[in-house]
Amino acid sequence: MHFDKILLVDDELPILKSLIRTLRMEFPELYSTTCVDEALEIVQRERIGVVISDFRMPKMNGVDLLIKIKTIDPNISTIMLSGQAELSDVTRALNVGALHKFISKPWDSVELVEEIRHAISKQGEFAHVDILTKCKPIRKLNELAIEVNNNGNDVSKLVLIADLQETNTLNTTYGVPKVNSMLEELGDYLRNALNLDVYRDQDKFFVVVDCSAESTSLLSETIDSMMAFPHSDPEQPEFKLRLLISEISSWEEISSQEVNDRKCYMEQLGKRQLFWLGDEGEELDELKQLVRFLLENGADNFVAFFQPQVNVETGRVDGCEALVRRRLENGQYELPTKFVPMLTKYNFIDDLTKSVVKQAMMLLPELLEKNIDIRIAINTTATQLEKGILRQLFKDESSAVAHVDKLDIEVTETQHINDYSVARNEMDALKELGVRLAIDDFGTGYSGFETICELPFDVLKIDGRFIKALGRSHADDAILNSITDSAKSLHMEIVAEWVEDARQLDVLRKQGCKYVQGYLFSPPLERDEFVRYVIDKNGVRDDD
Repeated sequence: MHFDKILLVDDELPILKSLIRTLRMEFPELYSTTCVDEALEIVQRERIGVVISDFRMPKMNGVDLLIKIKTIDPNISTIMLSGQAELSDVTRALNVGALHKFISKPWDSVELVEEIRHAISKQGEFAHVDILTKCKPIRKLNELAIEVNNNGNDVSKLVLIADLQETNTLNTTYGVPKVNSMLEELGDYLRNALNLDVYRDQDKFFVVVDCSAESTSLLSETIDSMMAFPHSDPEQPEFKLRLLISEISSWEEISSQEVNDRKCYMEQLGKRQLFWLGDEGEELDELKQLVRFLLENGADNFVAFFQPQVNVETGRVDGCEALVRRRLENGQYELPTKFVPMLTKYNFIDDLTKSVVKQAMMLLPELLEKNIDIRIAINTTATQLEKGILRQLFKDESSAVAHVDKLDIEVTETQHINDYSVARNEMDALKELGVRLAIDDFGTGYSGFETICELPFDVLKIDGRFIKALGRSHADDAILNSITDSAKSLHMEIVAEWVEDARQLDVLRKQGCKYVQGYLFSPPLERDEFVRYVIDKNGVRDDD
């Protein structure tokens, strides 16, 4: 079914009627006129795809008409149908690009239909916009897909497809002009509602969203906008719209027909008319699971647990580490090993970090009101540090966020720092706000001692592997001695994690490690449970 609008211009009414009979089964939305002025009005009013014009007409010949039409919309395809055209005029039209094809009268019906199809096809190859909806043509989307796949971009891209359902039934019941009007309305809405390029092919509209650090909210907002099309015209037929999501790299060619061919692999995401559009050859479904996770849960279901850090000299809780968990629908919690690698791989980790930071910042005033003065350590990645994400969170346009000086930022040593100069500048800016910097999982990463010598860390956290191996391996004991000696020489505080028994605690105390955390004292606790634990451990009155 062709959705294109065809305009027929001929000063002889019988010829117009004959053309309509020839074309109406193949191209249901036909406009016709015997007047060149009315033809120009129709082109300005309607989104005409192809104009078929006679040559000899009163007031203006067909060549001049087609040249004027091309000035109104250069994307319109034009065909001249005449038995009396002057060669010089036809040549002039061809030379200025105003004529796609010249066909002599009397015409061959099959040839005419094929030439119109060919004109529409060529239009799709060269037009900058889709004439009917003013969206970008599907060709542009496929060019983007080729570029993404060839470049091996680190950032995955999602294709969101607004799919108008049962189009053939709507065409039969209400007529192609009504359906075209719906497509125009939907295209106009999407172009105005989304701050993204919108592409169209047949009865489907496509947008592309990056799987980037900013994409969680963008993805949700785009989906909500696409599904919230306000079908307000009472004269328009009711229709169903569903939204399909797919990974752009899974497509060799994107088109309406290819989408239809994949529909047997659809899987619903949630309760709305929202589906993952897979493929027969799709081996991994990580991205599908990520999208489901983000849409069904989002950052609201990232829950910060807090594991106490105990001062080995006083036995009091002087700090804690915020450790993220994911709240499941059944009320249970999922460990970060189940979802953090996926979020990191697809560049959604920033939303998790921001959520944990906000929860930590909300806990601090409550603790201080109860006379509990402790620090909270928050994990971050080297990339987040270099991008300045935390500094942006901790400081607004005028001043630092309250209680930010009670935070420790832990950067995992296993993650490579790309630019020491950039990292050092960001760390200095954070330290100016009162934030302390800790290097986490020390002893297992890329650069070890070079890192703590080059960058201004305040705290060194010993990797739990060394703690678990205490007394079992002379090599690990030697490494631990070297780590603690180096930290003390650099005036860094030492925190040991994964402390699980009194023997480990005794060795660490002798090594000069002041702070420990682990199941010997407490597992990570939910917020309220953690507050009760600190009150009990530190001897703080609950009514203070």
